[in-house]
Amino acid sequence: MTYSVSVLLELLEVSIHCILYARKVYPEGIFELKKKYSVPVHVSIYPELNFYINGTLNAVKSLLKLKKLCKLDVCFYNKIGVIVERFVFNIRNVELELNLSDFSNIRDPYLIKLEQMLRAFCLKLTVCDSFLKPLPPSCTFQIHIHTTETNSIEIQKDTEEFPLIPSEKNDTILTSPAIVPLRSIDCEHLNLEIYAEEGNKDEDPDLFTPSPLI
Repeated sequence: MTYSVSVLLELLEVSIHCILYARKVYPEGIFELKKKYSVPVHVSIYPELNFYINGTLNAVKSLLKLKKLCKLDVCFYNKIGVIVERFVFNIRNVELELNLSDFSNIRDPYLIKLEQMLRAFCLKLTVCDSFLKPLPPSCTFQIHIHTTETNSIEIQKDTEEFPLIPSEKNDTILTSPAIVPLRSIDCEHLNLEIYAEEGNKDEDPDLFTPSPLI
């Protein structure tokens, strides 16, 4: 596994844990504080949740090696299964081979700027609940990986213990979302854009309220 893939996988893992803690879909007691990029972050200690996250990231690792991963979404759904919010990691480039021998041609040879960007992003995630609407009660979440059916078949051997399941169209549709930019990370070997999308309450007033039928 290349350094670039390792950096992105760690960023995705830390981000997913931070998002789940910040959006309060699980009790605070299943998280513990750890330090990443010199920033304290909350990480899940719940085995079933970690199995799901790690299984997803294992599939992500296989797709990154093939250069066949476009996006990863962390999606939240209300009680009746309607998507209300998602965090999008739009992956523009991951260099699988990076020549570090010629420092003069590298913008950030000691990866100081990259670590600063990752630190700033983690800090923003820890306070994301302050600039996003509260989620409705009893939300659930899913992680979506954007790739093709052919690619998902190609990595089946790597995902036997955690097979990929195609998403239903309704699981991914968020009508006229409001976009909240979070961070762009741009360096020699890694380029991605990270933002949140919120459902439009004006178009669907009941989106963020519990269904009376539940």
